[in-house]
Amino acid sequence: MKIHGTAKGGAVSKKDFGVAFGGAATPDPFSDDSDLKGYWKFNETSGDVENVSESDETVGASGDIQITGATYNQSSGITNIDYSMLFDGTNDFGVFGSSLTDWKFFHDSSTIHTTINFWAALPTTAADDEYFFSIIKTDAGFGFLLRYKGNQLAYEVNSGSGDNRLVDQKTNSFVGLDTNWHMYTVQFDFSLADTNYTVFRDANNEANGNKIANTAGTSNSSNALTIAADFDEEKFGNFYICELSIWDRILTDDEIEELYNSGDGLPIYQ
Repeated sequence: MKIHGTAKGGAVSKKDFGVAFGGAATPDPFSDDSDLKGYWKFNETSGDVENVSESDETVGASGDIQITGATYNQSSGITNIDYSMLFDGTNDFGVFGSSLTDWKFFHDSSTIHTTINFWAALPTTAADDEYFFSIIKTDAGFGFLLRYKGNQLAYEVNSGSGDNRLVDQKTNSFVGLDTNWHMYTVQFDFSLADTNYTVFRDANNEANGNKIANTAGTSNSSNALTIAADFDEEKFGNFYICELSIWDRILTDDEIEELYNSGDGLPIYQ
């Protein structure tokens, strides 16, 4: 865990004392960045979306997202978050580097405990089977998927050839996204006896699911982690997204509330 409060390089800025240069108050930084594998603000105007996690456990620059076709510099509609990125649902997508090992913690251990947190909004009603994230072998083996399926968020972890799934859950009657901005927190903890899969929207627990009694595996997926497309780049997602973070741990309810910040959002680093 890093102790925050100074700008990069050690220099102290006015923001470190809770005051922006223009005099407006800024929120305190997030309390604990341990096991923060990646953090993407989507505030670039071109090129890769950088992984700006400063955690000791970050995957670093290998987690930078290589963008194809998406629209930069979109507004977010969230008080403390300036920019977002739009994926058009037709041919836009991003690839998180090229590593097949950086994201194995999604599926390669019997103690899998992951959190994906992001703010998102739809420009229109979502189509069925739109993808948010994927990393999987083409034969449905090792990896995970997060997609919009049957008007619900669907989370799937595969850990072997065929249908050796650890979890395959949808959010029941919970509608995953709409045209308003919401913060989504999707968690999977394989080590628990039940209630392994949890989805929060705006810091409220909206859906839970149980694991499937299969064994986790250790092989690499065949594809790098992808956003807004499936692993074959044939199905896409249409959404605005910002403040994405991926963790190799389960965030506590208090930490989720902290990131939500009463709807104003909280950047992990100032």
